[in-house]
Amino acid sequence: MYITIQMALDIAIEAIQKLPDTYENRQAITRLTNLKNTKVTVTWTKEEVFKHLNKWREQHRRNPTITDLVEPDMPKATTIKKLFDMKASAFLNVYYTSEKKKKSASRYSLNKQSDWIDIFKREFERIRPKSGREYDAKRGKGKPTWGTIARNLNLARWLDLVKLCGVDMSSLHSVKTADTVVVTNSENRKK
Repeated sequence: MYITIQMALDIAIEAIQKLPDTYENRQAITRLTNLKNTKVTVTWTKEEVFKHLNKWREQHRRNPTITDLVEPDMPKATTIKKLFDMKASAFLNVYYTSEKKKKSASRYSLNKQSDWIDIFKREFERIRPKSGREYDAKRGKGKPTWGTIARNLNLARWLDLVKLCGVDMSSLHSVKTADTVVVTNSENRKK
């Protein structure tokens, strides 16, 4: 025989009632009776999902978000996925769009291309780096990395950024070389 949750609660209440009449046992009976009288499970249907989400929205005066789905009496993300064949985040974006304006992805996203070039030129001239790694290590606090600048200029390589910005590249090539290289053979030295 299958025992439902309601039947299990009845059995537990009945068993506790046979125990001595103590404060703890009376509290247990009260709590189990309250639990028995509340709806423990919901059979989720599409209509039930909308009903619970709409009720939540009315109570909180905003649309539910993915993090709100963990609250009691809310459909779980897996339930929404099974019923609607879409991720819960996508479902909420379609049916319960957030009223909040989304923050821009980057604090630099409002810069124009000429701003990016100016930022890079000023930092490059101040630092005189030999590489992108050195530029990033020595750039001013709050200044974007060369990669961020390049990405916003639709570039991928350090040298492409340097060329586009037209900065003095002599620091990139300042490798010291010997004027004359003499190669000797060890056998010739013995003579």
